[in-house]
Amino acid sequence: MSIVSQDFTFEPENEAIVGNCYRTIIPSQQSSYQLGDRILIELPHSHNTMLNTQASWCNITLNANLTGTNVASNTTDIHLSSIGIFSCINEINLISNSSGYIQQLRNHQQIIAFLLSNNSSMSSTFASSINSGIPLVNGSNSRLNDPIAITAAGGIPEQKFSIPLLGLLSDSMKQLPIGMINDNLTIELVLCSDVRNIFFSGKGSATTQITGGTISLNAEFDADMITLSDNSYRKVIDASKNVNGIVSWNSSQFHATNNTVSIANLDAGTKSIIQFEVGGVKPSQLTQLFHCGFPSALGAGDMWEFGNYQSEDFRVRLGSFVYPQQYVKGSAEFKNSVNDALSQTANTLLNQQTDFNHNKMNYRQLASTETHTSTLSGGVAYNWEKFYDTGQGIDHKGKQLSIECSIQTSGITAVNPIQACTIKRFSVLYSISPNGDFSVSY
Repeated sequence: MSIVSQDFTFEPENEAIVGNCYRTIIPSQQSSYQLGDRILIELPHSHNTMLNTQASWCNITLNANLTGTNVASNTTDIHLSSIGIFSCINEINLISNSSGYIQQLRNHQQIIAFLLSNNSSMSSTFASSINSGIPLVNGSNSRLNDPIAITAAGGIPEQKFSIPLLGLLSDSMKQLPIGMINDNLTIELVLCSDVRNIFFSGKGSATTQITGGTISLNAEFDADMITLSDNSYRKVIDASKNVNGIVSWNSSQFHATNNTVSIANLDAGTKSIIQFEVGGVKPSQLTQLFHCGFPSALGAGDMWEFGNYQSEDFRVRLGSFVYPQQYVKGSAEFKNSVNDALSQTANTLLNQQTDFNHNKMNYRQLASTETHTSTLSGGVAYNWEKFYDTGQGIDHKGKQLSIECSIQTSGITAVNPIQACTIKRFSVLYSISPNGDFSVSY
């Protein structure tokens, strides 16, 4: 017979995390929305629950009716925007019902257009993917969808989409601990105010032109939830707490602002350097900056088919310093600057626009009577994370930021001004206090 010693120490091994994974559909507050409305979807505070952001998305059902010249019964010229149903969302915001706005992502269409054209893979357009229906950029840099069949009354058959929501809800932090937050979170989607932000005609006013219309839209959040047992949840919380019991994590947000490049600038005939002041948030860790141009006139083509209007020079001025000291010059350096800022190592023939600039540099937005709205897409960027002395970005607080770039005639007369879009990417710190208050700082 064996006798267990009084000094025997028993330490049980930790069990695997015990939990239940399930999907749930969270409806919006209303059953139907129109142009210009705010869609509100409330994520409930759920006991011991994590939201898997990388496997959750927004389902959108769209019904539309278009009006305009020769729109009714048109089967060849009407197209959904190059960025798909992302085109209907002006803003993606996230509100903590107790703490206020956690995320305000404005000019969403321009941000997503830049990312889809410069940082998306071929697989993101396949039929089984979350971005299904968004066309891949082809050799001429035109994201032209297959035409949409229009009914005799100008109606568009019901269309369904599933898309990720940029920002915290598709974040690098895979699990959002909604069970730790003391109140519900609300998703706020601000819809565009004009149907021409969503649909466009492949031909000008001489044949087919959209002048207006209405949409009816329904949205719901398709969430992947993980609910843990009390003991498992306690272990997760204990392992996640930092100073004073606060759970925090680093991530990034985007902020886009617009300036106008006038027709006079576009058609000056000789190269000139112009400067834009860039407003908006001034974070303490500005990590990357992207710059590109978009059309400004509704009804003259796809609003989110952007073109790189600069000719061959670009740099950033922050306070009294310029980055880089010498201008980024020419199409190769422009493309490489974007690759560097997006942590991409090379251009590819499938998903990177290696011919985004050629000797003409870019097309202007064409006249309404032209038969095609193709533009050469591209952009330029600067990355503050690549230098040892800036670490995780550069301090923007208290410093004015401006863009210096050259404008040069392209041989194509400008019909409308161009919106010069500057996108800031910056580090943020999310935190949840012991009493469940959710906050963000930057």
